[in-house]
Amino acid sequence: MYCKRCGMDSKDAENCEWCKQPMIQDGPRPPGEAEPPAEAAPEAEVEAYVPEEGPRPRVAPPAAPMVVSGTSDAVRLSIALLAGLALGVVTVLIIFAITQQAPTKLYGGLVRLRGEGFPVAVLAGAIYGAIMGILLGGLLCLTRWGVAVGLPVGAVLGYCILQQEPFSYGGLISGALIGVVASLAGRWKYKKRKVMV
Repeated sequence: MYCKRCGMDSKDAENCEWCKQPMIQDGPRPPGEAEPPAEAAPEAEVEAYVPEEGPRPRVAPPAAPMVVSGTSDAVRLSIALLAGLALGVVTVLIIFAITQQAPTKLYGGLVRLRGEGFPVAVLAGAIYGAIMGILLGGLLCLTRWGVAVGLPVGAVLGYCILQQEPFSYGGLISGALIGVVASLAGRWKYKKRKVMV
């Protein structure tokens, strides 16, 4: 308890430990002590502010919807690749059945295959078809160009890849077919739809 005579704190509530005099209950407050809180004034009533009807503030419009296609490019490229594989193998096997020769040189001799017979024909057709499917599928599926571009580009690529006789004209025809299939796959279900983000 605070002794108002000497200004020291005392543990005894009746006599000060320091000045040995009785504690004073009433009297002036010591210089550092705060006054007890006064009674709170009654609160006044406050009315809420209600704005008048008028123009409302502008709100930013929602973000524009993102436009995506109905079929993913990976699906289109896969279709073009599978079509290229199938048509490449079929083309080389048809020519092999007619001529009993398998192509051993692709890309004008840049890729050479060893051996003869049916396994080499299947392997050459698979390599030819996969490369045609990837090249034409990548070009036509990502650009969405149509058959008018796919047919001549595929024919030229097919002829250039299978330059070995008697496969060059078969490559021309099958390249044109792969180009048509890849261009159709590139435009397959290409409908724009809106997706809210």
